[in-house]
Amino acid sequence: MSSPQIASSDAVERARARAEAWARGAHGHWIGGEEHTAADARAIAVEDPATGRPIGAVPAGTAADAERAVAAAR
Repeated sequence: MSSPQIASSDAVERARARAEAWARGAHGHWIGGEEHTAADARAIAVEDPATGRPIGAVPAGTAADAERAVAAAR
């Protein structure tokens, strides 16, 4: 059995940079296999758990968003 590969710190930093760039973009809710704009403009800050630094935001879900997701799941 081979030992697991350990990522270099450079690879980790590149991955972190890609994740932070993605998180800074605008995103909606993934419902029924498609991305949908949130029913309201409120957002929730996302922090890097390792550093506590803010890295982006996600839309805050509303009851209308939840109802749309439940309907898509049926």
